[in-house]
Amino acid sequence: MSIVTHLDCFQEGDIVLQSEDNESAQCPYCASENDCQHLLLCVDKTFRTASGGELYDAFKQTWASITDAREEDPNFDEAAEFDSLLDGVDYLADHSCEFEIDGGPGVSSAYVAFYVRTIPKLRSACRKFGLRHKSTSRVACADEAIVDQEEVVTSPNEEDWLSLILDRCVAEHWCVDTSCGTCGSYQMRAVLLGNDVPSRPAFFSLHELSIERAADVIAALRVLGSDASAARYNGPVKWLLFTIWSIFHDRADEELFPHLDGTWAGSVLGSMRNHYAHRQAARQRHEARQGVKQRDWEGGGT
Repeated sequence: MSIVTHLDCFQEGDIVLQSEDNESAQCPYCASENDCQHLLLCVDKTFRTASGGELYDAFKQTWASITDAREEDPNFDEAAEFDSLLDGVDYLADHSCEFEIDGGPGVSSAYVAFYVRTIPKLRSACRKFGLRHKSTSRVACADEAIVDQEEVVTSPNEEDWLSLILDRCVAEHWCVDTSCGTCGSYQMRAVLLGNDVPSRPAFFSLHELSIERAADVIAALRVLGSDASAARYNGPVKWLLFTIWSIFHDRADEELFPHLDGTWAGSVLGSMRNHYAHRQAARQRHEARQGVKQRDWEGGGT
């Protein structure tokens, strides 16, 4: 992201400060110096408070819930936690700008403003922020609609519910190891079963997965997008496909996976099948060679 703090070093398209006398951020899309339809969030980093943008209420509530929950924790690093929260906003934004406002001797504040290009992107960013921070149960979107986060997680009526969850998975580095013996990929298990994602490790039995829920997940996988836009989901998508297959086996192959034909998720499934076939062939060759002298199989036998 482009960050410019002095007028003598900017290029077209950068976010710039208007002047030393009026140290406020300017929107790179509409040139507004105030709140505009592109402003996702503006934050006073010095005093750790939100000051504007469509995420104002959600960010403020989330930060308050974090500080309230950790108030008695002697190891709570407020600065690091606040920066981590801002990193999540930065991930959702298209541009950011840092600037200072001088309120007099000893009262200067460092600010950061985050912008997105379009209203749909603004709405999507608000929803994704809400999904990542479950302490805030509801979040206001750009069109003043309210999105219930629990419904986004579990409802097949939301076409893009899975992409929102996978964005969270990628941003928070969830475990997608299908054989994990440490955390058990508990976040991914919760998503697959249609449960809320807990903030701490919890046990979810995959035997509770119904064929109907698996079908809902497959339907969501169909609309993930093209190779370029969905490639970042490769790890979690493989986890979902493998886990569904491990539960339903032939039934998955016959009733569920055909619905992915011609989709990006279908191509991922194809690569998994090819890899599995290659590994099986290698294993068969290895087993066939056991007890056979090397000179007997080096020449192109089994």
